[in-house]
Amino acid sequence: MSANPWKPAALVTTAALAVAVCVRGLTGTLAPPARADQDYMRSAREHVVTARDALMRSQQKTGGHRERAIELCTSAIEEIDRGMSHVLQ
Repeated sequence: MSANPWKPAALVTTAALAVAVCVRGLTGTLAPPARADQDYMRSAREHVVTARDALMRSQQKTGGHRERAIELCTSAIEEIDRGMSHVLQ
């Protein structure tokens, strides 16, 4: 009779879930609370702006991919701005 490989995996998963529930119960949450100053969102926005600026300075022919990346960066910046303003409401 061979051992069921799923049983140890289920035990580990159950133990991890139990630890997560206990930690959440002790700290109130697994994630840090949302803050009005949004340090991580601001940092992410700066990185996306830097990436968009670098793409805009590039002169290489990319078959439209560079232009699409610029559009996506602009969209990401707009989403970040909306997310930051949503937290402040």
